[in-house]
Amino acid sequence: MLSGLIWRTGEIVLDRRTALLAVVWYNVAPVAGLDFLTTPDPPSALFWMATIWAVAEFVASGRRTWWLVAGIAVGLGLGSKYTLAFLPPGLLLYLLLDRERRRWLGYWQIWAAMVLALLVFSPVVWWNAQHGWASFLFQGRRTASSGVSLDFLGYLVDFVAGQTLYMTPVMVAFAVAGAVIF
Repeated sequence: MLSGLIWRTGEIVLDRRTALLAVVWYNVAPVAGLDFLTTPDPPSALFWMATIWAVAEFVASGRRTWWLVAGIAVGLGLGSKYTLAFLPPGLLLYLLLDRERRRWLGYWQIWAAMVLALLVFSPVVWWNAQHGWASFLFQGRRTASSGVSLDFLGYLVDFVAGQTLYMTPVMVAFAVAGAVIF
């Protein structure tokens, strides 16, 4: 399913050849072979890509209901891995950085998408409230610290190594180069 979302998004945003290259690149990356492991990464990647796909479908068609699909995908993604919380601010920046896209903030579907995301994610919040905020505290312990500690540095090294394996070193180089150029 993830390959299909990559294909369709690549086809919408660029062209069929690039879409095919993206799908092939994803499927030869080590992560594609590791998806069977019991981690939250495959569902998170699926819902992250589903969100991007839904926004691309909106941009291509102008059908505002695609934002509702994006909201549901964000909610499901947050339920699988909290790092998906970085996607909504990225989408907000996408909307704010262009005059035409800023006008889209007047569409009720964008605001409803945020509500849908929160509604879909709300069982996770409810469970945490009933269990002393267990998963929030566990994840927060790894990200919040009173300074640079050996634990924090260990988590940082683990994160960078994991992302490099997930993306492949070549894609990491492209990502860094793209960020620098941007």
